[in-house]
Amino acid sequence: VVWNEGLINVLDLPRELVVRDVPYKDLIRVIARRGDYGPGDPEEQVQKRRELAMRFQPRSFEIVRASGRTHLVVSKPFHSDGRIAGFITTYTDITGRKEREKELQKIEKLESLGILAGGIAHDFNNILGVIMGYAQLAQLNSRDHAAVLRHIAQISLASERARGLVQQILTFSRQAKSEKIPVDLGVILNATDNKTIADIIRNFQTLDRDLVTDILVTHSSGVKLLLAPPD
Repeated sequence: VVWNEGLINVLDLPRELVVRDVPYKDLIRVIARRGDYGPGDPEEQVQKRRELAMRFQPRSFEIVRASGRTHLVVSKPFHSDGRIAGFITTYTDITGRKEREKELQKIEKLESLGILAGGIAHDFNNILGVIMGYAQLAQLNSRDHAAVLRHIAQISLASERARGLVQQILTFSRQAKSEKIPVDLGVILNATDNKTIADIIRNFQTLDRDLVTDILVTHSSGVKLLLAPPD
């Protein structure tokens, strides 16, 4: 077996073992005993690997070592005087590349989710437009019915809130521009569709509602609360 310095580093082999004319099976035995070939009897794994190597057939595969590192193994036979004289195997640490591929897959999944959410949001927005349009018509035709007008006003208010949620979804899907604006916390607390936020605020028993009007900053993607203690 002939090797270079990179083989020792990539496979983390003991230097005292890697000497001239070291048998191939002694090298892979170290690898097998530390679990790089998975569960099983190390000696059987050594024998199988040796038999596979002696076939002198081109091979290329990835293996995850017990350390968690991923290696690309490529073996090719080489010839001398027209006959197979041995094989050359390269071990490449591709751990970083595999990690980047996983991150890219996550990003692609999020982008796909964003596209789906954006499409649903657009469809829902169209439905809201119809609801709000008919609510306005109903208001025009119900001027003499105070109770009906109150009900229609609630429909319109809920529709506006729903449109705000659609805007957040579109922002998440990057199909709309985001904008940072200050808002009145009192309005948020009194809104019927912000019960979760209101419950969080009410858990602060000593919180004075008059003190928190100007310390809420919202982003289009969500709400962030900053509660300042009284002076």
